[in-house]
Amino acid sequence: MSSFGLTTRRAVLSMLLLGGVVAVLVGVPGIGALGRAWFALTCHRMPERSFALEGMTFPVCARCTGIYGGLLAGTVLPLPRWLTVPRIRVLSLGGLCLLLAGVLVEHHAQLDFSNAGRFAVGLAAALPFGARLSAMLERKREGSGS
Repeated sequence: MSSFGLTTRRAVLSMLLLGGVVAVLVGVPGIGALGRAWFALTCHRMPERSFALEGMTFPVCARCTGIYGGLLAGTVLPLPRWLTVPRIRVLSLGGLCLLLAGVLVEHHAQLDFSNAGRFAVGLAAALPFGARLSAMLERKREGSGS
């Protein structure tokens, strides 16, 4: 597959995902409600732990914003050649450990991280999972000959 085709597909995917996020944030009828319903199932959505933009609170907390951002970035950004599937697996395990450690430290030691810290932990934890998804999609496309 040409690199142009892969780059174009990544750009289209990122625009669709970003458009969906913006639709949820601004409350587009239907899409906004559907997004908020999904986020209500997956996130505590505490306003004090969420980012706000122009007076509108994000529909998810800072950590979940980082997780969704990491998944998006890992999926649409080109993978470096050295980032093989076994390395992605190790990074994914490290990301899960980082996320778990952040939650446990915050809960049990009663340390209150900033929203920026929560976002950074979520982003770092989810980025390898997005990269793994991207690698799986590329392998599937190569196998199908498209």
